[in-house]
Amino acid sequence: METEKEVKTQGNAHKAGKGQGGRAKSKGPKTRADREADKQKKLDRKIERAGQPDTAVVSRKALETNAMVALLGQNDYFVDQLRKKVGYDPKIKVEDAMFLLQTNGAIRSVVAIVNAAMQHALGMTYEPAKGLDVPKVNPGELNLRKIFETLQEIITEAEATAPAQAIGLQKAA
Repeated sequence: METEKEVKTQGNAHKAGKGQGGRAKSKGPKTRADREADKQKKLDRKIERAGQPDTAVVSRKALETNAMVALLGQNDYFVDQLRKKVGYDPKIKVEDAMFLLQTNGAIRSVVAIVNAAMQHALGMTYEPAKGLDVPKVNPGELNLRKIFETLQEIITEAEATAPAQAIGLQKAA
């Protein structure tokens, strides 16, 4: 008969004693003090990161903002990696990288236009985000329904094809 320790180390021995994310498994239910300590650690890490020069703090009041912030974090990483690797990694064609960066810029502009339309609907004057060059638009004259329909068509097309095919990119041989 195998002991508990032997059973634990079979298979993925390198993961023995680990829970999700490589953290050690807890030995039982957490106490309130443990939860408070974890919460404080997380807060301390956020405060430390907020002080870094490459960090912006985002206040999230709307539920949808959580997804936008997550997308933004991913987007920041991918844009940075693409810029660093283009010209060095033979799998990344310069024209494909330029196309992706231009598409990224166009999406930023669409978000800015939607923000302008929401501010107009609220009776506010549109002020673009700092450092953002946005087309000068009169939000009251925007045909947002047409923009939305076009975006839905793009999304449907992208979902119907492989990601590389949807934007015309080909893998380098």
